Amino acid sequence: MLRTMRLLSRALAYLVICGFCVSVAPPLAAQESGAPTPAAAPAPDAETSIEVLRMRGTSGWRNYVWTLDRERLQLVVRDLEEARRRAGGEADFTQVFLIAYGSLILGRDDVGRRAADEARTSAPTYPGLLLLDAFAATLDGDSDAAIERLDRFVEIVEAAHGDAEFRFLGRLHRGVQLFESGQHDRAIQDLEVALAIARENDRKPPNELVLRLALAHQRVQQFAAAEKLVRGMLVEDPGNPYLYYNLGLLFGTQNNFVEARRWYLAATKRKRDYADPHVKLAFLAWKESSHDADQLAEMRTHLEAYRDLIGKRASDDLLADANSGFGTYWLAIAEQRATAGHEALALIAYKRARAHFLKALEYNPTCVRALSNLVKIGFQIDLPKAETAPFKERLDAIDEDGRKGPKAYRSTFC
Repeated sequence: MLRTMRLLSRALAYLVICGFCVSVAPPLAAQESGAPTPAAAPAPDAETSIEVLRMRGTSGWRNYVWTLDRERLQLVVRDLEEARRRAGGEADFTQVFLIAYGSLILGRDDVGRRAADEARTSAPTYPGLLLLDAFAATLDGDSDAAIERLDRFVEIVEAAHGDAEFRFLGRLHRGVQLFESGQHDRAIQDLEVALAIARENDRKPPNELVLRLALAHQRVQQFAAAEKLVRGMLVEDPGNPYLYYNLGLLFGTQNNFVEARRWYLAATKRKRDYADPHVKLAFLAWKESSHDADQLAEMRTHLEAYRDLIGKRASDDLLADANSGFGTYWLAIAEQRATAGHEALALIAYKRARAHFLKALEYNPTCVRALSNLVKIGFQIDLPKAETAPFKERLDAIDEDGRKGPKAYRSTFC
């Protein structure tokens, strides 16, 4: 234990390490805002010495630990790698460890694992290696292994009354991993400890930490605690569009759609190119269209804004959501036309809806709304059973598996 803590203390003399697991994509404000990002460090030039690059990289970590600013992290890794290149490949342990840590967080899997192996060769008992192993396990999809390594790291640091940064780091990462594995009560405990550590050390807690804690409270129906956290951030950062969006999510979860709409609209006004609120507003308009047909025009406006803002190179999940949204829109139009007796026009709308739902399935085969509505449309327009049976079978398989749908993405229209 004494040797372990000497390694911890030696590392702290050079750096403070912290960050967020690369797999985390929290639906509650997945983006960091807060104070403006400091001006980027100048790109290394021939006059910048190796020692300056190393010092700039390690000091950048000290700033990163309490902000989780990924752009700053990218600059840190850039400086440390450039210092190593200029030194002919030579690097000290701290430099190698930080390159490994930052690379894994930024998704540079191969680079991160190679640097982690190098760090392990230099200091095989260094506790920080448990963090690198946890990140690697997460990238491999092994949540249990990630939590086991984080448990060991937290135990070592807290048994030795370790430095605040290491205690913060352990609780933060474990809280995130517990949240991702669905253990929300335990996640709340860890994230609240991380929050307390930051405040005890006169640090402003990172927005990402506070928002993740709010979402964990929301998941266990502790809505008042979640709202208090987000509103507290809003007082400090009233221009942050992601906070307005998060409040919209919070009220939407409680089926308070009037308040949800108000906060989503506020988010769009504070960030014109913010896509996420538009898909939520489209969903709310669709919900209201059952008693206010004019809401369908509002729905289409927001769907078009969402489609344009995410762009054609968006992730498959986002493209599936957009297509399923348009399918839902055209299905509602078809049903309106059928009710009014316009059968020919209704058929056109049904076919448009079907095309969008089929496209959604190309991007996400588990899009539940697309599957169920394709079965419904097949019945409405008298398609042969052979054309709808595959969708029903796929839907039944999802039902048997707990109707999980998309695992890593909380979709609006899928």
